[in-house]
Amino acid sequence: MVQQPGGEYEMDISIWAQLNQVKMRVLELTSALMEEDEEVFTREQAILDLMDISKELFYLEEKAMNQMDRTDRRQVSELAAYKDSLRQTKNASGAPTPETFDKSVM
Repeated sequence: MVQQPGGEYEMDISIWAQLNQVKMRVLELTSALMEEDEEVFTREQAILDLMDISKELFYLEEKAMNQMDRTDRRQVSELAAYKDSLRQTKNASGAPTPETFDKSVM
């Protein structure tokens, strides 16, 4: 993805960095569960940690989806503006527009 005004590229990197942090927490929790006795690291603690990690993952997923939605909306808007500018340029030059071209072909 190309960096856009408004820091979109930085936002994408931020989401991936946060996701990597969550993955590291999962690996740390897994290691702790494998290495520790049950008395030291209880099942309840593991469940609570996993619930926290799950909440973070849902938050990151929502954040990423919102970012994609904003990007898609902006791109649609930019494409519409570009199409309008092309249409205006063609109208000014006397070249057929998509509407007049379709009618002349049929």
